[in-house]
Amino acid sequence: MADEPGPTILLAPASEVRAACEKLPQSGVTCIDAGAPVDPSALGSGSIPMSQADYFLFDRTDQPAVKGFLVLTKLTTAEGNDYYSAVPAVFKSGFARIGWTKTDLYYTQFWESIKGTLNFHLPNSNVTNRYLASMDEQISRERAAADRKVALNAAREEQHAAAAAMAASEAAYRATPQYAKDQARKAVEQCRSDMARARAAIAKDDRIAQIAGYQNALLRRQAAAIIVNCEDTIARNGN
Repeated sequence: MADEPGPTILLAPASEVRAACEKLPQSGVTCIDAGAPVDPSALGSGSIPMSQADYFLFDRTDQPAVKGFLVLTKLTTAEGNDYYSAVPAVFKSGFARIGWTKTDLYYTQFWESIKGTLNFHLPNSNVTNRYLASMDEQISRERAAADRKVALNAAREEQHAAAAAMAASEAAYRATPQYAKDQARKAVEQCRSDMARARAAIAKDDRIAQIAGYQNALLRRQAAAIIVNCEDTIARNGN
């Protein structure tokens, strides 16, 4: 990152940024929302880790503690994803570590201190644009999946309702005199069909017997039983 203040895009959803902010104070960085007071007394007890070489020449003797605010501004993508841009507000302890003064000397160290917790990049860079586009693609996929799930559930509910209505209608129908009449009619129709097949089987066996010299007694008995039973069924149902 350039060693100067300026907005930086945090490459994480807003909720993840907030979770990361809980860990940053131990590294000397405290998150605040844009517009909140930038008061160094509100900074956490930690300080930004720095080596001797990180200090500017005139700070090396005292090696002041360095802390800072990550000032957050919430932004929203076209698909409604919240994310943050951020600017640093960096402070160092005064001479002999007395008091705090704002400084523009340690922005590089500030950003380095949060690298392990948050990813970030310059606005409108290819990296940032790809990340924001991927956020929108993901939410579009999630919304499409949610819509499909809603549609599927609605279709299932409609099927269940239709099946329940059909079952209720069938139960009501079965309780009517018409159902008994229809069942009797169907039984008669089935029996007439069965009797025709049985008589055809006997007629065919007669032809075979003329050539073979004997009849198929089992086939004829079975066919006769079908005819007798069906005659009884037809008689019971008045046809």
